[in-house]
Formats: sequence, structure tokens, C-alpha cells
Amino acid sequence: KFEGVQAGGLFNYVPDTIKGVQIGGLANILTGKINGVQIAGLANIVTHNCDGWQVAGLMNLTIQDVRQVQISGLINWGNNVDGLQVAGLVNIAGKSITGVQIAGLLNCATTVYGLQLGLINVSNEIVQGVPLGLFSYVQRGYHLFELSGNEIFFGNVGFKSGTRSFYNFVQFGMGSDYKLQGSYGIGTIVTLKKKLSLSIDASVGFVCHPTDTIYHGMLLKFNPALEYRFAKHFAIFLGPAYNFFLFSKGEPSATSRGLSTYDFYFTSTENASIQMWLGGVLGVRL
Repeated sequence: KFEGVQAGGLFNYVPDTIKGVQIGGLANILTGKINGVQIAGLANIVTHNCDGWQVAGLMNLTIQDVRQVQISGLINWGNNVDGLQVAGLVNIAGKSITGVQIAGLLNCATTVYGLQLGLINVSNEIVQGVPLGLFSYVQRGYHLFELSGNEIFFGNVGFKSGTRSFYNFVQFGMGSDYKLQGSYGIGTIVTLKKKLSLSIDASVGFVCHPTDTIYHGMLLKFNPALEYRFAKHFAIFLGPAYNFFLFSKGEPSATSRGLSTYDFYFTSTENASIQMWLGGVLGVRL
């Protein structure tokens, strides 16, 4: 064991305890615990606890607990993490993360007390905090299927996943004359009473028609809705919706105004048109 600074052009190895700094050109390997800082061009490996910082170009691996910070170009792994994990690709907390995980691709933890920020977030339970990303799955969280209809697309199927405070969703639907839509969105749901809740969703999607290019465009929706839960796995919901449709000019369509037969705002330029209208939604959640 040692207290101080260890610097190696290739690697450093200590079979005991470190209090201080390890700097290795390739790797630092410690079969004890560290109270200090590890910096490596490729990998840092600690078989016990890390009370300090691990900074590596490729990977940080701590078999037991991490208290403070792990930063790597690709992967961070710790058992219980109390602090910050930042990785270019993947962060993994084998048991719990108390703090923040930021990853370019994937964050994984059994129990979360804090924030997960990444394209994909996976956990067993969010005790306190929120997962933010393109898709989040919480095993003991909020995930359900949704069947709905609105003034344009009469049949829609969606899937929501995350937590009640923040979830992601995807939706696909069909309307009259075989109009099609696919969308991605985020939302939150707030409990008002025992069986009554308010959900607030915002989404962006693509609308197309197999034969009429006038319908090809981007549809943004803002949709608050009241939900009444009849049973544990069944609820009905309804609410208004604000619609913003941006589409390029093309062949004449079934309406002279674009997607909806009515609107409160419409403007057109040489290449594109914008249409806004108020609609509604009605559906069930399973």
C-alpha cells in the first residue's frame, strides 16, 4: 500500500490500499481500495471500494462501491454508486445509483435515487428522481398500451414507458383515405384524486398518404387529458388537443387547407404551408 503519487508509462499495480493518485499510460489495477484519484489511458480496475475519482479513456471498473466520480470514454461499472457516472457509451450501477448517470447510449441501475440521462435508461425502480432519454424502461414504473382516436386519425395504438413524472411514448395511427401517422412524444401524469388523473403529452410525428403527397409533413401535438381509472389495468381518457401541421406543397388534396377540414390559422408560402387547429382525443389505457 502507499500514500502519495504513482505514475507509470504503461500500467500501475497495487495489491492493497491507495491514498493518493495513480496515473497510468494504459491501465491502473488495484486489488484493494482507493481513496484518491485514478487516471488511465485505457482502464482503471479496483476490486474493492473507490472513494474518489476514476478517469479513463476506455473503462472504469469498481467491483464494490463508488463514492464520487467515474468518467470514461466507453464504460463505467460500479456496484453502489454515490456520485456521478459519465460515459461515452454505457453506465452500469449493479445495485443503486445515488446521484447522476450520463451516457451516450445506455444507463442501467437496479435502484435509482437521482437522474439518468441517456438515449436509453433501464432500471428496476425509481425511488426518487427521473430518467430522461429517448426511451426509458422502469420495471416497477409506468408502462402501458393506449388505444385512441381523434378528429383526423380514428385508430391509434401507442406504448408509454418510464415513470409517472416523466415518460416517453411512440404511437402509430390511421385515418380516412388511408392517411398514416407515426409519432414520438414525452409526457407526465399527475394524480388529482384516487381514480382521477391529468396527463399532459407533447409529440412530434410524420404524416403521409400513400397516393396524395399534400399530406406528407410534420405534425406537432399538445394534448392534456383527464384519465379515470375504472380498474388497476383499465382507464378511459379524453381531452382537447392543439395541432400544428407543417407540410410541403404538392398535388391537390381532399381539402383545400391540408390535413384538417377546419382550422383557426393557415398560412402558405411558395414551398410550404402551416395549419393549426384544435381537436380532441378519446381512448383507453391498458
